[in-house]
Amino acid sequence: MTTTAATGSAVSGFCDPRFEQVREQFERNFAERGELGASVCVVVNGEAVVDLWGGVANAATGKPWERDTINLVQSCSKGITALCGHILIDRGELNLDLPVAHYWPEFAQHGKQAITVRQVFSHQSGVAHVQGIVPIGGFSDWDLMIRLIEETTPFWEPGTRTGYHALTFGWLIGELIRRISGQRVGAFFRENVGDPLDLDCWIGLPAEHEHRVARTEWFDIASELGMTARAYGALTTPSSSAHKLIVAALSIPPLRALLARQMMRTMDAKKAIDPDAQSLPKQFVLDFLNPNSAAFKLVSNLGGWIDVGDEPAAHASEVPAAGAITNGRGLAGVYAPLSLGGEINGVRIIGAEAITRMRYPQSVTDVDPCLGIRTAFTLGFSKSWPNRGAGNGLYIGEDAFGTPGLGGQVGFADPSYKLAFGYTMNRHGVGTGLNPRGESLVDATYRALGSPGREPGFWRRPS
Repeated sequence: MTTTAATGSAVSGFCDPRFEQVREQFERNFAERGELGASVCVVVNGEAVVDLWGGVANAATGKPWERDTINLVQSCSKGITALCGHILIDRGELNLDLPVAHYWPEFAQHGKQAITVRQVFSHQSGVAHVQGIVPIGGFSDWDLMIRLIEETTPFWEPGTRTGYHALTFGWLIGELIRRISGQRVGAFFRENVGDPLDLDCWIGLPAEHEHRVARTEWFDIASELGMTARAYGALTTPSSSAHKLIVAALSIPPLRALLARQMMRTMDAKKAIDPDAQSLPKQFVLDFLNPNSAAFKLVSNLGGWIDVGDEPAAHASEVPAAGAITNGRGLAGVYAPLSLGGEINGVRIIGAEAITRMRYPQSVTDVDPCLGIRTAFTLGFSKSWPNRGAGNGLYIGEDAFGTPGLGGQVGFADPSYKLAFGYTMNRHGVGTGLNPRGESLVDATYRALGSPGREPGFWRRPS
């Protein structure tokens, strides 16, 4: 393969001349869009045509982002975990239409006895978060999180709504994997995917790799919610007296409506300055401010993830919806066999018929009750999320499937183009979709591949 070396002080690696515009956008991310450190890899027909990295892995020390730097990829982890579940489905060991409780009897508590495996994979189970308090660092305690899931009553009648299972998705599928295979999801992934493909990708990072991890710069969630840092701290500490006061106040409908109007005014003011600023439907804002809603729990009951989720102890634990550690090369490597019918370089990961199951839409909603935006899911993966506003959208191929990660990272496969794509970074943008940095790279890739365009809300398959 003919390649050209990446130029510029921030960027290293290689890029096939056909994908020069991907390299150009990657460099612009550093020069114009505030990128700190990042990696991007594009694999077409099993061959890497872009493998770039650059910037800073640790803002405090100035440590550069090297070829082997890895980082926390947040919800990109879901696709990795979903693939492990699909391997069991492909083997006939996990049946999508059986109740979860068939494999995990304790799950049946609190009205969950009829929830099917399919509903879990498609974000329809209603177990979109846990209702019990998650202590600081609680996400790293597998047994605790499984118990809290068992004790949770669904936030809506299972199968009647689609809502992003931002964190429970990983433990739900991970516990099914453990019950069936006897392995934790991290070990199952390494044995069945990571080791056969020699991927630098981990759910549960071995200590010897910790020195390579880039440090995350989170976006200012308090500001995005129109709050002071102190108010946000009170909101997200369920054991505090301040949190209890907030919950008590929000339980009074007139006060909830008053705060909703204030939040809407804050969002309208931002939109007046920036037309692409995030805007949420009024009904979602009202629902979000309900202390009993999944959306409220997702913001207020995170076990200190923003403070401790990017620390060595969290890296070493298994948080299968949000804790995977890899880089663009590793993420693209996970999806490379899925872009080629399940096999790459003579190594078959999964049967070809499973790819249709992975890419076929199962649940689509215009207002996700957990995120307030348009979402679309297959069995375990995301399709395009055609939303306006930075941080809300995800524009991938018509036949593509993958998962975005908090802050703007993404990995996906597109069988129509025999394409696998991975982008990771350590300075977060707002939202749960892609911001202009990641989307510019995805768009440039599809343009280089000759897609007819993305006007319907996704990049169209080849003519």
